[in-house]
Amino acid sequence: MKSSNQGADKHALSCQTKCIDCVCTIEDDTKALCCEKCGVSWKCSSCLGIRTGTYDDLISEAGKELHWFCEPCYAAVINPVNDDMVTQLFQKFSQQLAQIEEKLDAKVDSTKNTLEKMVQELETKINSGYEGVVKSLEKSGSEVTKALERSQLDVSTVQGYVEGVMKVQSREKKVKRKTETEERVTLLSMAYKNQLQTWQMTVEMKILTWLRNCCIN
Repeated sequence: MKSSNQGADKHALSCQTKCIDCVCTIEDDTKALCCEKCGVSWKCSSCLGIRTGTYDDLISEAGKELHWFCEPCYAAVINPVNDDMVTQLFQKFSQQLAQIEEKLDAKVDSTKNTLEKMVQELETKINSGYEGVVKSLEKSGSEVTKALERSQLDVSTVQGYVEGVMKVQSREKKVKRKTETEERVTLLSMAYKNQLQTWQMTVEMKILTWLRNCCIN
């Protein structure tokens, strides 16, 4: 047997491939040719109308430049209109895919810039708040010490400054909440980017599947 597709010989043995004309079974020792385009259609040498010597020449190294196609595939090879259409469709979808990728990249970059700006603003506010807390603590500590010295542990004065310290602690909690907000923004950014990548892969797979179906049809 002669075939350009190694899988075609195995297929003939396992599925009892038959000659498309006389319907004889193509065995391993049958003198037959397989269509070198579709790899499915087989025709025995008798139906091809070639002698044994010619067949032997075809399957030899000297005949590697000669090809045989079934009638439907021969028409497609001689007049490759469908191939041109597939090529045009592939080019069109390649251009559309490139445009989609550009839009996705632009959207990701825009989202990234926006998130980075938000994070920078949060960092600035957090740093400013932290510095204010430190200064307030230092000032409160100094004032508490002086007040204690002046009032000799005046209870009411101590209580007022204790309340001031509690307010400072409340500010620290607010700073902590801002830090947690920043972490959530970072996680949302990562999740959004992963979602965009997943959507892009889905679009590519659908396009490739459609093209594969077009080629098969």
